[in-house]
Amino acid sequence: MKSLKVLVAGGGTGGHIYPALAIAKGLLTAGHKVLYVSRKDSMEEELAKAKNIDFVNVDVRSFDRKLSFKNFTNTIIFIKAYDACLKIIDTYKPDKVFATGGYTTAPVLFASFNKKIPYVIHEPDSHMGLANRLFSYAASGITLGIEVCKYQIPNYQKKIYLTGNPIDAKFGQILDKNKIAGEYKLNPDFKTIIVTGGSQGASALNNVTLDVAPRLLLNYPNLQIVHQTGKKNYAEVLAKLSNELKSNPRYLVQPYFDDMASLYALCDLAICRSGAMTISELIASGLPAIFIPYPYAAQNHQYYNAEFLENSKAGLLINQSELTSEKLYAEIADLFDNIYKLASFKANLKKLAKPNSTSEIINILLTL
Repeated sequence: MKSLKVLVAGGGTGGHIYPALAIAKGLLTAGHKVLYVSRKDSMEEELAKAKNIDFVNVDVRSFDRKLSFKNFTNTIIFIKAYDACLKIIDTYKPDKVFATGGYTTAPVLFASFNKKIPYVIHEPDSHMGLANRLFSYAASGITLGIEVCKYQIPNYQKKIYLTGNPIDAKFGQILDKNKIAGEYKLNPDFKTIIVTGGSQGASALNNVTLDVAPRLLLNYPNLQIVHQTGKKNYAEVLAKLSNELKSNPRYLVQPYFDDMASLYALCDLAICRSGAMTISELIASGLPAIFIPYPYAAQNHQYYNAEFLENSKAGLLINQSELTSEKLYAEIADLFDNIYKLASFKANLKKLAKPNSTSEIINILLTL
């Protein structure tokens, strides 16, 4: 196949950014040319440039879901962004466009549609975002990270492909648990829980962990807890730490862990949010989780992601409004006291895994 030029768009949150970066990097590795289009001074710009992916910025803003003066202003900004994307297409002359959703992709897709450039959209979540929903009708193909999303677009079933979300290939690999445990001064034979609210952390998860951890460690002597607080919350968590937890070698707290794939391979249970990339990495790793969805996520998509796994008997869901240390302790105890339930969760996760997501999406993009 000849080398193609591909515009890639996706921004706003990690769930949109990381799949776009994975596909961009895969295309470059295969000998194609890529130009990433999104906002200036954004997370995606920083990450794209770090991976040596060409990047061009457009000024685009999100719309409120209700009437407001901000929407009037942002409509003008959108028109300018659309015009900028038309010029980018005229200059770059892409053969294909790939977009992963989020408001930053709307002017790119609108310009691609009007320039008759074929595009593929990827929806990472179980609940399709507004931009992807609006531009589904003219897409050459629609790749889905989570199967249940297909029921929201019943008229487009013939161009839907269930690929899963592209993630680091290290997730799901068989890794040396003894080596991993040694690096973190943990016991490879103990049951291990990891608590994470993502790189930014989550105060609700941090606070409930500080409440429940002492009781868990007391009642389960062969249990250890790995706690990622998020960088901005680390000092606050340290200030709240009891002397009991500070001195317990079975409690490891850090602001951030670079190698989550290795930690997931070591762990038996996660307590976490339910963003698209988090659940995809957990599925690939076969790591059951108790999900506490971020309640303010757009269109409540984290709730629907967690609900999908709970309905698949591959995880549990606790709404943040219902989260207490007593409830969390009871759910953890039920899983650790019922090894068959935890094992069935692991088995059901493995059934959902899509280990070849990146290559499948690239093949779909290039052949449609």
